[in-house]
Amino acid sequence: MARSHGAQIDKSEPMEVQNEEAEPRSQWIPGKRWMIPKSSGRGDPEGRAEDDATESGNGKSKERKAERKAKRKAAAKPKEKPDKHKSSSEWPATPTVVFGNAAGENSPVAPNSFPELREVTLRKLEIPHDSTLAHITDALLQLRSVEVLRLSHLRLTSRGASLLLQAVAELAPRLTSLNGLPLARLVQLKDHPEGGPLDLGDSIEWNDFTLGVMARLNLWPVISFGGAGINKELHLQGQSFTDVGLRGLCAMLRHFATQGPTGRSSGAVNLTKIDLSGNLQITDATVADLCHTLKTPHMGSALRGLRELNLRSCMRLKTRSAYELLNFVQHVREAARDPGAQQNLRMVNGVDLEALQLSSRADRAGRATTAPSMLLRSFLEQQGAKAHSTYMTECDVHFFAGVMHQYQNIPYCHVHIVIPTSLLKDDATAPLDIWGRPPHLAAMPCSNDSPFPPPVAGGRLQAVAAQLQAQVDATCRLFEACAEA
Repeated sequence: MARSHGAQIDKSEPMEVQNEEAEPRSQWIPGKRWMIPKSSGRGDPEGRAEDDATESGNGKSKERKAERKAKRKAAAKPKEKPDKHKSSSEWPATPTVVFGNAAGENSPVAPNSFPELREVTLRKLEIPHDSTLAHITDALLQLRSVEVLRLSHLRLTSRGASLLLQAVAELAPRLTSLNGLPLARLVQLKDHPEGGPLDLGDSIEWNDFTLGVMARLNLWPVISFGGAGINKELHLQGQSFTDVGLRGLCAMLRHFATQGPTGRSSGAVNLTKIDLSGNLQITDATVADLCHTLKTPHMGSALRGLRELNLRSCMRLKTRSAYELLNFVQHVREAARDPGAQQNLRMVNGVDLEALQLSSRADRAGRATTAPSMLLRSFLEQQGAKAHSTYMTECDVHFFAGVMHQYQNIPYCHVHIVIPTSLLKDDATAPLDIWGRPPHLAAMPCSNDSPFPPPVAGGRLQAVAAQLQAQVDATCRLFEACAEA
């Protein structure tokens, strides 16, 4: 008599669908007692009930039972797991670091993750959200094998740059290179300075993180710029600076100013230009710190090569920055009257202070000379959906008005607004814009923003007219400020 079996279905496990031509009608699943046959839907593995009934009636031999038993045993054998130590041709050679889900849970980056990873590069990225950057810094701190870190042309908030700088400071003892800076060696020299200062090469990229970590870890006393009689020039990434990098720059300038004219072997830094024009992040507080630092005694002897300071078109700078810059211009003007002063700064925001100083001196007959006219030029640029930095900001307006008030021998002021011909094409005759990023913007920093500019009511010419009107309004504010001064 055939035996009856009750079918039990485990709903916590997914059922596996098989091809009826390639597999038998029912399939044995390891760890499960029975599986429902596809045709009948009942729990009878391998037609066991039918076979048992047939065998009990016909008395077949036991070889068939042994064959079925061997078949079930083979089906219950666990599948072979993939080998983690396969050859490089079967597994990708370059590991991909995933920073986990949005909640920061189940992140695959652990202290033992990616033991062969030696270098991490973050370049040409815009990370507007600090929460995203927090996940990145947590992952970097877990990668204990990383020795080389490159952080270049990043557009971050000041708080985001502080988070990343804190991670860099914690990684410092094991980073052999940070943008070309031998950070681990400098940390060792700080603890054991017997070997003297280390001469830095000219391939270092000076930005928020190199300047910031040098200031945070107080590493300036253990470096030298004038090794082998060559005074290497210091180049700054001014447009990507945040307040973090500007504070680091001020710390460097104060260090070399405290050395005085008879500084020790670290020597004077060869910094010819501080160009922060077009910066979108720096604020009034750090600009005020920079201006106060540049007025430090002996700064002229420490920065003998400094010729230009440019803070034009920094969108976040307001009237306070203009006030600090005008005070600094007055300081330079007074220092120029001292025969023993060593002040070589010539240009501030494009204003030629040396030419104005020469023009302010009376000729032999005692008559005042006329200064050169002031020419201000701004450009209309199409930068997609984001307004970029060629407008005269509030700081620019009050600074130029203050300069014309200090140097009243400036006869007149010209303002030129340059409109490229590419912006004046008629919508009907101009070729259609290509889909996606145009070729000249293909290398622009990527971000979470859409690469497609939003539509503008009225078309391209209407957008150009709106930009032009904004430039004219800024020019009107300039002349109104000149009248008030």
